[in-house]
Amino acid sequence: MRKAEVGQELTLEEYKKVQLNILKYVADFCEQHELRYFLADGTLLGAVRHKGFIPWDDDIDIRMPRPDYDRIIRIFNKETEDIDFLLVGPEDELAHCYFVKVYDMRTIKIEPFLDYSKGSLGVDIDIFPIDGAPEDFEEFKRWSIEIRRYNRTYANKKKTLLRRSMSIAKDYFACRLRGKWRPFWSAAKIARITREMSEEYPYGEGNYVSYLGLTDRFRIPYDCHKDFVMLPFEDGMFHAPVGYDTALTIQYGDYMKLPPVEKQVSHHSYRAYKRK
Repeated sequence: MRKAEVGQELTLEEYKKVQLNILKYVADFCEQHELRYFLADGTLLGAVRHKGFIPWDDDIDIRMPRPDYDRIIRIFNKETEDIDFLLVGPEDELAHCYFVKVYDMRTIKIEPFLDYSKGSLGVDIDIFPIDGAPEDFEEFKRWSIEIRRYNRTYANKKKTLLRRSMSIAKDYFACRLRGKWRPFWSAAKIARITREMSEEYPYGEGNYVSYLGLTDRFRIPYDCHKDFVMLPFEDGMFHAPVGYDTALTIQYGDYMKLPPVEKQVSHHSYRAYKRK
């Protein structure tokens, strides 16, 4: 990142407004191209419980069935009419994450420990795939653990050299014991292999779907995503899974109950600016 690019720092409210505008743009794009999407995770919880952002949260997550997720990666940057928005997939050179992000390139966002030598990106929203899942729960646990290990290796490769060195030894020995050498693979190769593993259980062909990440390992009934309902989020209306109550209960338990005050804090650390 060049210092000459950095303008005025965004306030939290300005940051959230940028994210909301990205969400509206992506939702409209999905409608126009008949792509399925759902509010997800803390964003879905915020829509149900607060009709907007969780007061102490500061990100937006959506999830897309794998066929729609793969398609938006292929077409978004080609067919979007606004050059201010950029989709970056995990196999792209600019990527910092093992999932899709859509950025507002009129801004700059800096997160600690990430390697920005390839260039800076902007304020973003997260898009995660929804894949199928094994019918057998023990098989689901084994499969999901392996995918999360790949995701963690990917995340480590996108950090600064100093930060990478703190985890590479652990990752190296864990991989060597399993006969796999992920620490030496490119991030793009790790992302490709993870995608291929995730597609072993096609979306819509079984009774379950999966929400996987670094720590997330949830198996959700497929029927929760067979259709959508419209829920308010801030000043807009967006798609939510028709079985959002079941999905949120699996993820959060009694999700309408507020956490203790001392836990009502953001877990994200970043600085965001207007781009000159």
